[in-house]
Amino acid sequence: MSRAGQLDCVCGPLAGDTARNGSDAWRLAIGFGLAVLAQALTLAALPIAGAALAPQPALASLPYALTLLGAAIASLPASMLLDQFGRRAAFALGACLGTSGGILAAFAIATRQFGLLSLGALWIGIAQGFALFYRHAAASAQAGGTRAALTTLAGGCAASVLAPGVIAMAQRTYGPLADYSLMLAIGLVSFAALPFLLTLPNGLAGEARAPNVPVAKFWQASAVAAIAWFIMARAMAGAPVALAGCGLGTAAIAGFVSWHLLAMYGPFALASRYALPAAPVIAAGGALLALSTLLPRSAPPQIETALLAAGIGWSLVQTGATRLLHDDGPRSRLELAAHDTLILGAALAGAMSISA
Repeated sequence: MSRAGQLDCVCGPLAGDTARNGSDAWRLAIGFGLAVLAQALTLAALPIAGAALAPQPALASLPYALTLLGAAIASLPASMLLDQFGRRAAFALGACLGTSGGILAAFAIATRQFGLLSLGALWIGIAQGFALFYRHAAASAQAGGTRAALTTLAGGCAASVLAPGVIAMAQRTYGPLADYSLMLAIGLVSFAALPFLLTLPNGLAGEARAPNVPVAKFWQASAVAAIAWFIMARAMAGAPVALAGCGLGTAAIAGFVSWHLLAMYGPFALASRYALPAAPVIAAGGALLALSTLLPRSAPPQIETALLAAGIGWSLVQTGATRLLHDDGPRSRLELAAHDTLILGAALAGAMSISA
């Protein structure tokens, strides 16, 4: 019921507000694609900026690790805000933090302040944590939950194609200030997601747990996904600095990163169309992830091969884990937040392990 002074974006759904959930799912895919574009820019610039500004080499990977920490600590607040205020307010808050984080990180690079760079990275990570929750929102809002979640993840494909052009333009235009401009671009990309997020249905449908949803599948999905995130984050955190050590510039590194992102999100486009069984897909992905850890990484082609194997393996494991989570019906917000916290905590451990 409407009441005097009610704010639509804060006070919950109006009558009929949830009816558009199915037709507006594409907005989540676009929003996630923009979040992945921001992730690509972060991967291309943040490890290099961290290495340049760190007061000691052991801290070089800290800013990137803080993006993963921010994503992990965002999982529970994202879940709670969805319950209390709806999709528009919760996801718009995440995008605003991404905008602020990008601007703060750019200021930190311009003034050579490692502490501010780390804080900006944390805010960028929180925004990425909110964006990762898009897939759960899509799954809970529609009857075909698994397919909707995988379609949202497939939105990252376009970002992997756009990223090299954006980064190459920044390097041509700004030269030595490319990392500074890329951080500003992260803020602009996060801001560009707001029109799509603010026009989402604000309904809170789907937060109730379906009866008889197997708890064992939650732990299976979380365990295999956490292992995949650990290996993938370790590969992603170390690759940009290793490529820079081989003499490659920011634009060339961005090309390697974009292929890795395409390997990560491309398979979701196929998985959203075909009902691939969970167990064989997870087994195939695990084999590729194991292979990626064994490949030598002494030259750019070897590093890229390992990144591609890690990206495809991660995608296959996430496809299987998503099916384990959502095929049997909606799960509670707390379960979904716990799942994301576990996998992102594993990613943080993977990123930090390269400096151990």
